Amino acid sequence: MDKQELEGALFKEARKIIVDTKRYSYSLGDTSYALAEGLIVLEDSEDLGSLLTQEISPQPHPMITDLTGIGVQDLAIIEFILKNYK
Repeated sequence: MDKQELEGALFKEARKIIVDTKRYSYSLGDTSYALAEGLIVLEDSEDLGSLLTQEISPQPHPMITDLTGIGVQDLAIIEFILKNYK
């Protein structure tokens, strides 16, 4: 059974929505709920791989990272992003 951890309205407010892959986000995780509710479209999300090839500057706007891996993997990825893209 899938669980929803974030309210869909948060996705509408986010300037960036990062997912493992768009293919998985369509059917798994919190992004799938926001898509089903019509709050966002798939094109509003961005694959994690493409994010890692971009130059990113800090933003005062919300950014959502919705990963389908296990918590330890999620934590390692977020730590990497924060360390390398400040």
